[in-house]
Amino acid sequence: MDESKVGKLRPGMELVLTIGAIEGKRFKAVLEHIAPKGVEENGAIQFEIRAAIEEALLLFEGEAVFVEVETTPQTFEKRRVETGLSDGIVIEIVSGLVEKDRVKAKAAQLPGAPRG
Repeated sequence: MDESKVGKLRPGMELVLTIGAIEGKRFKAVLEHIAPKGVEENGAIQFEIRAAIEEALLLFEGEAVFVEVETTPQTFEKRRVETGLSDGIVIEIVSGLVEKDRVKAKAAQLPGAPRG
């Protein structure tokens, strides 16, 4: 979160998240954490924030958890994330993503459709 906006945020406030790879959809989340110290990135101070994300967007490989993040239009890289609390549907992302990241959504699996 850019330093010009972080002062307006408070833990516990409701957020509406948009994920670039899912056009036209918005997801409700609750802001869980704002980093106390920012990091300079491209000439601006950025503060890490944490909010919950739908578990369906995660890729589990053994003990590791990944998401696919868009690097250029329609090009994605697998990135490891650290997760926190979960209710089985929504999970906290502790590290590995920043607000501007665009996470790839998994295609819905239709009943009777081949898996693979």
